[in-house]
Amino acid sequence: MDQIDKRADLFWSVKRVSFTLVSILTVSLAGAGLWHYRSVLKLNRHLATALAEVQHQRMMIEQTSAQRQWYEDELRTSAQQLQALSRRLLEAHERERRAIARELHDEIGQVLTGLKLTLSTAAVDAPEPLATSLNEAHAAMSELLARVRALTLDLRPALLDDLGLLPALGWFLDRYVPRTGIKVDLRHSGIERRFPSELETTAYRTIQEALTNVARHAGVDQAKVRIFASAEQLVVQVSDDGIGFASTTLANTATSGGLSGMRERIQLIGGTLSIEAQPGEGTEITAELPLPTFM
Repeated sequence: MDQIDKRADLFWSVKRVSFTLVSILTVSLAGAGLWHYRSVLKLNRHLATALAEVQHQRMMIEQTSAQRQWYEDELRTSAQQLQALSRRLLEAHERERRAIARELHDEIGQVLTGLKLTLSTAAVDAPEPLATSLNEAHAAMSELLARVRALTLDLRPALLDDLGLLPALGWFLDRYVPRTGIKVDLRHSGIERRFPSELETTAYRTIQEALTNVARHAGVDQAKVRIFASAEQLVVQVSDDGIGFASTTLANTATSGGLSGMRERIQLIGGTLSIEAQPGEGTEITAELPLPTFM
C-alpha cells in the first residue's frame, strides 16, 4: 500500500512538473509570439513612415524639377525676348543714324553749300579788307562742309545701302589709310553680291570697329582684312602684328567696350566672334555670320 501511494505521489509530482513546464513553455512561446508580432507591427510602422517620407521627397523632387523647368523656360523666354528687343533697338539705332545722315546731307549740307557759294560770290566784288574776311569765311565754310560730309558718311555711308558691302568698304579704306597711316591688305571672295541689310551692316561695323582699335592700340603700320562668303556663312577676319594683349585680361583692356559691343551686334544675328591675342604677337578677330538659307 505504501508502494502504491509512493508511486501515486510520484505520478502526480511528475504531472505537476510537466504541467508547469508546459505552462511555462506555452507562456514563453506566447510571449515570444507576441514580441514578434509587436516587432512586426513596429517595423511595419517604420516602413510605412519611411515609405511616406520617400513619397514625400519624390513629390518634392518632382515639384522642384517642375519649378526648375518652369524657371528655365521663363529665363529662356526672357532671354529670347531680350534678344529680340536688343535686335529691334539696334535696327532702330541704324535707322536713326541713316535718318540723321540723310538730314545732314539733304538739309544742312545744302545750306552750307549755298552759304559757301554766297561768300565766294560776295568776295569777288568786295573791297579790302572785306574781301579778305569773306575769303576766310569761305575757307572756314569749306572746312565745315567737309566735316559735315565726313560725319554723314561715318553715321551711315550711302554706299552701303545703295551698292553693298564691298563698295562701302572700299570707300572706308580710302579714308582710313591716309588718316591713320596704316596700310590695309584687303582680300575677299564671294562678296561681290548683295546680302541682307543687317548682315552687311554688321560686317561693315565689325571691320570699322576692329580697324579703329588697330589704329588706337596696336602700334602698327599695316593690318589685314579678309572677307569670305560661302553658301552658309560670311566670315570676316581683321588681324595685325601689333602689341596684342592677354586674352585672360580682355575685360580690363581699353578695347573691351568696343569688342563687347561688336560681339553683341554679331550675336544678335546668330553669329559668333572669336578673338586670338597674345602680348607682343598681335591680335586676330574672326566673325562668322550665318547666311539665310534662301541665298
